[in-house]
Amino acid sequence: MSEEYIKGSGKGRGGWRGGGRPKGTTLNRGRIEKFTRCITPEEKEYLEQCLIEYRKKKEQL
Repeated sequence: MSEEYIKGSGKGRGGWRGGGRPKGTTLNRGRIEKFTRCITPEEKEYLEQCLIEYRKKKEQL
């Protein structure tokens, strides 16, 4: 007869399905969204400036 499976015995492939840290999270800030769009270098520069201003306003509140 085959051996019975004993939980934690080191047999099996390990890991829980869907286990682990959710994609896009960090320990400090929670969930982070990624921006994936084709933009021109000028648009990128503008968006970075807007983001800096937005974060400054958010810190002041």
